[in-house]
Amino acid sequence: KVGLIDADISGPSVPTMFNVEGEQPAVKKVGEKNTIIPISQYGVKLMSIGFLTPTDSAVVWRGPMASSALRQFISDVEWGELDYLLIDLPPGTSDIHLTMVQTLPVTGAVIVTTPQKIALADANKALSMFRQPQINVPILGVIENMAYFTPEELPENKYYLFGKEGGRKLAEKYQVPFLGEVPIIQRERRHRVSSSNEARIDSRYLHEISTSCSKSSCDKKCKSSQNRSSRDKIIILMTQELREQIEFALDTIRPYLEADGGNVRIVELTEDKVLKIELMGNCGTCPMSTMTLKAGVEEAIIRAIPEIIRVEAVNLTEA
Repeated sequence: KVGLIDADISGPSVPTMFNVEGEQPAVKKVGEKNTIIPISQYGVKLMSIGFLTPTDSAVVWRGPMASSALRQFISDVEWGELDYLLIDLPPGTSDIHLTMVQTLPVTGAVIVTTPQKIALADANKALSMFRQPQINVPILGVIENMAYFTPEELPENKYYLFGKEGGRKLAEKYQVPFLGEVPIIQRERRHRVSSSNEARIDSRYLHEISTSCSKSSCDKKCKSSQNRSSRDKIIILMTQELREQIEFALDTIRPYLEADGGNVRIVELTEDKVLKIELMGNCGTCPMSTMTLKAGVEEAIIRAIPEIIRVEAVNLTEA
């Protein structure tokens, strides 16, 4: 039972890849809350901003708005019982990535890259981000997409159009599993852009990769289950309602920070009910060492969230 969130808010591709362009999810009321019913296709439950906006329109949102959309996709969609919830992230690093790790206890990240140097630069940054101590998401492995081209009339030939083994070298550099290669195959491309079900997908590449990924995921969980940090435990135990309260209260700080090119995120809620927040620069990782909480902001957060008795601002080195 699989769910898929398209977290690329400005460039959603899931509606096209799953041949459900133009579909719109239903909404039903559960108590006082509206819940979105995800689109189902090929046995996968799907949610994308592409279902909620006109196909040809551009979604031009600031980081906080995109992050808010991702939180809604996680908490306001009726996913039901799932074995896997996959989140397809945009390239590089952004508010979307930080929102994901703040909102969910993530089992692991899979880095997908093409072989050429310019693509590896983005993949390298994403891999490094997930390994930062304050994020600490296990890397399940690296996949190399568009690894080579195989023409239909020469099925045994391989042409390395974008270079060779860039993904494998990235995995070796960081000592993480290399999960496999996905080639460019003409008949698969034709199948994906048509609605025909006559062509049969050569899925052995994807089957091998998914098997390797599942094994890597199990290995990571077994190794880390006894060594979760207190921050991980707090995030896992924090109710969604409390997290939404905290995020809403932090919105009172964001206007001040955005004027200086900064942002704010939750670091942890300690067992003695102290909320620790992190003030960040506009790159998303630099500490705003000169930024302090504005007068009245701390009191406003405490009033909004009775469970919290004190608010502390920290920077990356302290976190």
